[in-house]
Amino acid sequence: MIRTASHTQAPTLPLADRMMPSGFVLLWSTGYIGGAIALRGLEPLTMSVIRFALATLVMAGIVAVLRIRRPARPMLLVHAAVTGLLMHGLQFGGLYGGMAAGVPAGTAALIMGLMPVVVTVAAGPFLGEWPGRRHLAGLALGVAGVGLVVGQRLGDPGQAPLHAYLLVAAGLAGLSFGSLWQKRFCAGLDLRLAGMVQTAAGGLVLVPAALLLETGHMVWTVEVTGAVVWLALVNSIAAIAILGALMRRGAAARAAGLFFLVPSATAIMAWLLLGEPITPLMLAGIALSAAGVRLGRS
Repeated sequence: MIRTASHTQAPTLPLADRMMPSGFVLLWSTGYIGGAIALRGLEPLTMSVIRFALATLVMAGIVAVLRIRRPARPMLLVHAAVTGLLMHGLQFGGLYGGMAAGVPAGTAALIMGLMPVVVTVAAGPFLGEWPGRRHLAGLALGVAGVGLVVGQRLGDPGQAPLHAYLLVAAGLAGLSFGSLWQKRFCAGLDLRLAGMVQTAAGGLVLVPAALLLETGHMVWTVEVTGAVVWLALVNSIAAIAILGALMRRGAAARAAGLFFLVPSATAIMAWLLLGEPITPLMLAGIALSAAGVRLGRS
């Protein structure tokens, strides 16, 4: 009897799973374009509160229609609220607050682009996920790529006071540790219910700050309204849900590494939609970022 050799093949991921990383980068990057448009008519904290309120209403409707039950462990809801305070409230309150105080947009983007570095360093003691050599090499390439891309857009950083940079750094901490908190403590919670709790907590914590620090002046145009709706539905719901799914399915540092691609994707969108030029040095940065993410996820 002649035996034929059997070959085992690695399982092929469904198309939706294979598209998640690129879809996340695309959706998250649109937030910078949408945010720039929304801020033409709204103050930053007020805009964030409205954005999160709308997202919470939509998520509450989804939870009600699908009859998603509360978890058996109520502490999961508490952890989701903590995630929302960090990932939504602290991130956007700090980021937009720092920019309003004088930090140039390019400098702020560079600071936020260091999120994979913070997550990689913190994932070891916080999650027990220690990076390997290939991931560290990918991390170095990603940092270099972000530096090249955003470095073309840096303004004069000397005009902003120290507290403005500390606010942006607080936003970076909120995004980084909110992602880690979600992966460690919210794994058993339905992502739709988690999203509702997170946006509600992030919006509520910004209400007092918006009332105290801003005038409440609003100019609603078609573009501003569309941008706020886009930020609420696409960035606060869809992009955050994809990030949560990526965190659950793999190592936190690998998922966070996708943020290296966000400045590059944003630069391309700004070129297409806003007419901002892309230089050869920025193209080199985009290539480095892509290579770093590929190496870090291999």
